[in-house]
Amino acid sequence: MSAMVKIVRGMNAGAEAALVDDIAVTLGKGDDCDIILADPTLPDAPLTIESRATGVFVDGERLEPFHVKEYGSAAIAVGPGDSAWGPLVWPKAEASSLEASPAAAKDGDGVAAEEAGKSADAEPKQQEEKRKKGGGFGCIAGIIVALLIFLLAVLALLWFFGDRAPERVRDRLPQWWGPGAQPGAAAAEAAPELTPRERLEALAAANGLELSEEENGRLRLSGNLATRAERLSVAAQAYAALPGIDVKLSDDESLKSAIEDIVSLLGEDALNVVAVTNSVAVFSGEAKDLRRTLAALAAELPRLTDVDVAKVRLSPGTQPADFADVQQEPTRTAAPAAARIAARAAVSAEPPPVCGILTMPYPCIVLRNGQRILEGGTVNGWTVLKIDVDSISVSNSTGRAVWKP
Repeated sequence: MSAMVKIVRGMNAGAEAALVDDIAVTLGKGDDCDIILADPTLPDAPLTIESRATGVFVDGERLEPFHVKEYGSAAIAVGPGDSAWGPLVWPKAEASSLEASPAAAKDGDGVAAEEAGKSADAEPKQQEEKRKKGGGFGCIAGIIVALLIFLLAVLALLWFFGDRAPERVRDRLPQWWGPGAQPGAAAAEAAPELTPRERLEALAAANGLELSEEENGRLRLSGNLATRAERLSVAAQAYAALPGIDVKLSDDESLKSAIEDIVSLLGEDALNVVAVTNSVAVFSGEAKDLRRTLAALAAELPRLTDVDVAKVRLSPGTQPADFADVQQEPTRTAAPAAARIAARAAVSAEPPPVCGILTMPYPCIVLRNGQRILEGGTVNGWTVLKIDVDSISVSNSTGRAVWKP
């Protein structure tokens, strides 16, 4: 029986060679092989093929007719050289797919064998994974499409029936939304700009102050604040809202500083000002002459409404005193202290008519007429050298001074 070997997969697919009985031949890519294949991807070791009376043997193992043997990236099969071939039998999982392929059933067709080999390369597991991935992507795509359709439907309903939607919904719609472009009540129109009086009323309410109207129709903002910085800020805002307003503001921080100055001038070194809250001062320590001190405070600081001396110790030989009592007769007892304070104030020139300090958006001082002066500017003969948060460095012909409004 004459036999034949065929290349059924690889670069040389379709090539075939006749075998002679009892003569072994070698097949490979080497130049010393009997059958040389032009395929550099093949293994270095060649195959030894021998046709015997009992069949065809490849490397000493019998290869059944039409059974495929893989050789690197290529594959070979043996069969009769003088009759038609049957379907090729591929190893393992490749067999089922190739038996169902019409191209694999064509005898002697190298191209058909190559196509059968290529189709057999696809593993069933890989095909199953692809089907699963495709199904997953299809499911996700379907969900996305459904959500888009739902969103478009909602937008269409809002567009055509936006004027009937609840007010809280319409308030959140942009102004251009809806057939009539009618937003909700909250966005219908911009908030109207406040009048100067309305701005002052809001400022007074926010800081616990009183806004009143004088007989001549002029507005007055009065009250007490905790710190000097708060007073300066509120005064600046008031003059920015209405330059002609009458500002009568005080603050506990400045009042405490003034009380400490008077106590020091009177020589009451052991008398301490604990705190000043809402124009009420709290003292502690020891007083040499409490009545004289309270009378001086009543005469010099009309903004001071009361003094708490419950924790004050009296020096021997002195009498207790009450602030309410000395307020009725401050002139007699306060005269010496008032004279010393007035003498100290006489050496200072009249301060500039400043009502507040602003640091934003730029440092400047605000005058009582609403005018703003920058560093380097002049007012009433004073030159503004430096503007801090709560003080101003100024100078004139008499010298340089730091003024705290």
